[in-house]
Order: sequence, then structure tokens, then C-alpha cells
Amino acid sequence: MANQPRSDGFLRQLWTEYCSGSSVYATRHLVMRQLLPGERGWWFAWIGGVIIACMYANIKSLREWSASPVVISYDTELAPIWSVPFPAVTICPQTKTKVEYMNITELYLEMYNGLELSERQHRMLRVLMHVCPYMVAWYEAHGALNEYCVPIMQAMALSLDDVFATCKWRNEELPCESLFTQSITDNGICYTFNAVDEYQLYRKYNLHYDYEYSEAYNYSGDWTLQDGYRFADDLDSYPYRTCGTGTSSGLYVVLKTRKIDDQSLCNGPLSGFKVVLHSPDDVPLLNTYFYRLPLTSVLKLSVEPTLTFITDDLKKHPYTRRQCYFNGERFLRYFAIYTESNCIHECIANITMRDCGCAKFSMPRGPDVKVCDASSIECYEESFFKIYNVTDTQQDACECLPACATLQYQVELSQMDFDFGALAHAAGYNEGQLDFITPSILIVSYRSKWTLPLVRRELLGWSDLLAKLGGLFGLMMGASVISLLEIFYYCLIRPWRNEDADDAQRFRHVLPWRP
Repeated sequence: MANQPRSDGFLRQLWTEYCSGSSVYATRHLVMRQLLPGERGWWFAWIGGVIIACMYANIKSLREWSASPVVISYDTELAPIWSVPFPAVTICPQTKTKVEYMNITELYLEMYNGLELSERQHRMLRVLMHVCPYMVAWYEAHGALNEYCVPIMQAMALSLDDVFATCKWRNEELPCESLFTQSITDNGICYTFNAVDEYQLYRKYNLHYDYEYSEAYNYSGDWTLQDGYRFADDLDSYPYRTCGTGTSSGLYVVLKTRKIDDQSLCNGPLSGFKVVLHSPDDVPLLNTYFYRLPLTSVLKLSVEPTLTFITDDLKKHPYTRRQCYFNGERFLRYFAIYTESNCIHECIANITMRDCGCAKFSMPRGPDVKVCDASSIECYEESFFKIYNVTDTQQDACECLPACATLQYQVELSQMDFDFGALAHAAGYNEGQLDFITPSILIVSYRSKWTLPLVRRELLGWSDLLAKLGGLFGLMMGASVISLLEIFYYCLIRPWRNEDADDAQRFRHVLPWRP
């Protein structure tokens, strides 16, 4: 039966044996009998202090690695701009209806003079309240009413032919209807270039069947943000991309607005267009961030794409540590493609449905959810501000982390006046034609042929972490893995070895550092 020595004499012998033979040389000073007690205490104090400092530094390093395992840095190689899609461009006219369909100024004067409007006129005014922010100053929606919001809004809106005059893509003039498709946004009826197919963006089986959010049906299955283009050499694949810079390699659009359609009682003193650049798989939110294109102006947007991807060694970490989602890792009820923007868009819709019992016309919703009428505008706007303007707590409740692969566009803006009158006179147009329309020009192009991607990678891999911890041990204590094995040996294995008294006596005579 194995002996289980526990006497103070044996533990003292074990301690002396360890200190005398340890690979950490300084421990020998703790058992050298020729040293004075004060000298031995000095070594005890310093070694103990170094051990405490080393443990503190290592614990701090472990906590930092556990809390922030990811670092974003620039890649080592440039990427050509044709490896990423050209930005999707969404254009929203500030003019929401033709004057022939609805003259807002005349209706306002009739109300001001005490005349009673028809039910049809009230219904159209209530629909316009969703997209005309200045109407709240002179019109009030009383009570709930099913306004058939989107069909009426589509009937009143300017058609694509009413908005676009000329479209060029990569210096080739093309029919505008082949480039732009109608989309329903939070700013009303807009037109989008280079958006992904609606059936790839949305989970259609979870949505209602009342109307389509987008009329983009070009097949975009050869590209995903996470994996890039399937066929790198096919420059005609969709979403569109370009390999050059400047106006001749980008998008050139001439927009038009009839002067009689510019009704200030809808949008106040602001006229022209709202323009948003976004990733093709994102749903734009035009009430948060946009560029304004005034009438008789030229707006040039020089774009530089910023692509962020993730290294394979980070995929093994849970999303709570890497702080991003892969597509398919975070399920969205209404969107088949996960992006932070799409997640926030769905979260706002869910909060609106919970608080208001309805959804804004532009929000994704199920077949059992109704569209908010004009009396609920204040309610759904409050839901929007809960996410964007109040506290970070609401955004945390959405749990909308960034996608691990992201595509953003940094824009350099330049704007100048467009003297259309001088050009028209030089071209021989008469005064009547000059008074008919007001043009605007939008140019979107890349400013460089190359981009430097960003990479999400591990701050410290296991080998890096071991090297850092080992470096601290080696620097402060002169220790190594062997030193740790010695501690385990003398604590767990050595005390259980069979040893009689004679062995112990012999052990005392072979110990070094005896006087």
C-alpha cells in the first residue's frame, strides 16, 4: 500500500528539493542555508512580487483577448474596383404628384375659404401626408380611415418617363427604364439603379401580397457580398460593375421636373431630388442619410468603395465574440439577405407593429398586418426615433450587429449650378419651352481604380496568445513550460512516491547547497 507522507519534515524536504532543482534559477536562493534570514526574506519578497505582477499582467491580457478577440486592419493587397459592384443608386423626386392629378395649392385655398372637400380629395390628401412633411402645418387627418395608401400613391407619383430625360451607363446611352426600376421607400415612390432581385432580397412567403416593394428582377445570383462574384472575368454580370474611373465609366443621369408640378405646400422650400448610394443588397432609408440634388444643379458623387471581409480563422468564434454575423447566421423574418441596414429596417417594422398595431407602407409586413393610415403617422415616426435618436438601449434590443462582410461607399461630393437657360438659348429653344421643365444632372463614378479592403481578423490566435503569455513569464520570472510541469510534478506526483525513512535520509545527503 502506498505511503501518504504528510509530515512537516517531508513537505520541507519536498520544498527544498523543488527549489534546489527548479529550472527557475532564482528559487535556489530561497533554500540556500548559507544566506542570512534577511537575505532570504529579500528574495522571498522579490520573487513573490514578480509572481503577483506576472499573474496580473497575464490575467489582464486574457481579459482583453476574451473581450475583444477581433481587430480590423487593412489588407496587404489592393483590390481592383471591378471586384465589387457599383453602388446601387436610389433617386427620389421631391415632387410627389402631377398638378393635373392633384393641385395641392387649389385644395389648400378651398379649405382656407371654408369649402368642403370630397371624400376622394380627403383620401388623397391623407395619402400625401405620409410623404409630404410640410402638410402637417395646414392639414389634419381626423380618425382612422383605410386609405389604400400604396395604390393611390403609385397612381399619383411621377412616372419614370416624367422623371428621367437621359441615362448613360459606362458612356453608353441606354433607355432609362432598362437601368432604373421603381421601388417603395420611406420617402415614397423612388427609382433605383443596380438593386438585387426582389425575390432574392426578401422572403416573399412571409410578406403580404398587396404590392411589390421593388420592381428589380435582374438575376443577381452570381454575386454575394460574402463570396463576391462567381465569375470574376464576366464584367456584364449583375449587379453591374465597372473597371474605370470618371464620368465615362460611371452613371450619368439627366433628371427633369415640370415647373408647374413643384408644389411647395408638400415639401416646403426644398425641391429637387434625394439621392442615396447603398450596397445593392441593402434597403435604403432615405430619411436618415441622403444627398440633396437641387433643381438646375449638377451633383457629382466621386465614390470609393470600402470592402470589409473576414478571415477563416475567425469563423470558429461565436458571433458574441467576433461581433458580426455571417449571412444565414442571424435569421430575419422578411429579408433573405442579412445586413445591418436590413436588420434595423425589420426591427423598426416590428416595433411599429407592436406599438401602433400597423406598419408604415414602406415597412416589410406579413399578410395579417395592416398599413398605418394618416392618423398613425406620429406613432410610426416615434417608433423610428426610438431606434435612431433616443438611446443605444433600443438598438441593442434589435441585436443588429454588422455583417461580417460589408460594403460601404465613401463619397466625395461636388456641386455646381447648371445654367440651363443659357444652354437652351444657345441651342435655339424658345421661351415657352424654357418655362416648361427644370433639369438636374447626377453623375456617379469611382475616383480610383483600386481599393484597399479591410480585414476582420483575430487579435491574437492561440499561438500568439501563448507566445504573449510565455513572453511575460520568461521576461519576469525566467520561466517556461518546463517550469510549469515541475510545479505540477512536485504538487501532484512527487508526494505520492513510495519512500521509506532510509530513502528520506539519503535524500537529505544528496541535497545541494548544504553548508
